Amino acid sequence: MRSVLIATAALAACACAAQERETEKPLAGKNVLMIIASQKFRDEELKEPREVLKSKGAEVVVASSRKGDCKGMLGAVEKVSKTLKEVKVSEYDAVLFVGGVGAQEYFKSAAAHAVAKKAYEGGAVVGAICIA
Repeated sequence: MRSVLIATAALAACACAAQERETEKPLAGKNVLMIIASQKFRDEELKEPREVLKSKGAEVVVASSRKGDCKGMLGAVEKVSKTLKEVKVSEYDAVLFVGGVGAQEYFKSAAAHAVAKKAYEGGAVVGAICIA
């Protein structure tokens, strides 16, 4: 499973840059699921890739192991309205796990593994940043 989770935000940004010549919004109509830890995700690993994806036209949804306020390592607070168990993986073109020490909660998580596996089997891009 880990070999599937090797893509990074930089890879996504490079792919977007290559497509930029074709259209201003190369990801228009694409849905991306970003998964963060409930505590201690890396703030910039959520914020910066999300900004790039949105600027390229993607719709971005953030999910976690629980609903409510999730706190980043540097103080960011992300209000999450979907849990991993509520996610309909088939609705997403890409799934990106965000790093930070809190991402360790997903190492042995059946729900996280199921999301990654369903996304991969469905042909979605599956990626992870840093420790994720």
